[in-house]
Amino acid sequence: MKDKAKTPVFRLRMQVLHQTEAQATREILTYLRSQDCRCQRNHVGTFVPKRVVRQALNTLLERFANGEDPQMDEIDRLLDQNTVSMGEKGMTDYTVLHPEHPAWFLEMKGTNGSLRDDQVTWQEKIRLGGYQVCTSDSARDVASFDRSVILRAA
Repeated sequence: MKDKAKTPVFRLRMQVLHQTEAQATREILTYLRSQDCRCQRNHVGTFVPKRVVRQALNTLLERFANGEDPQMDEIDRLLDQNTVSMGEKGMTDYTVLHPEHPAWFLEMKGTNGSLRDDQVTWQEKIRLGGYQVCTSDSARDVASFDRSVILRAA
């Protein structure tokens, strides 16, 4: 009996793409805009207007140039008085609007990304109010959500 050379077995494997949140965001927004959706970024956090930052930096530089004590307490007070708080803690990254369908909320994540506790709480609260929320890391997931949830609700 002759030795038969073993032929390699061919197996097709799906390549798993690992995307950062920024890459997933670009892909998803490109898809949604191609579907005539408007994607409104939800800014969340505490912000200081640029004019106030400039004023604080100019004050600091002026004091250094004159050899004076920078008086950090005064600069901190200036910055603290002019902060602007926006959004709610845990709020999604985007609100998605379409002229023919109900608005919904979208949270972007990179591959294997997970929600923080405050994001889970916010999404539960929003769902209880009757709104739809999608957490996704790919345009394919968003397209599936859009077809199965949003179009059915319209």
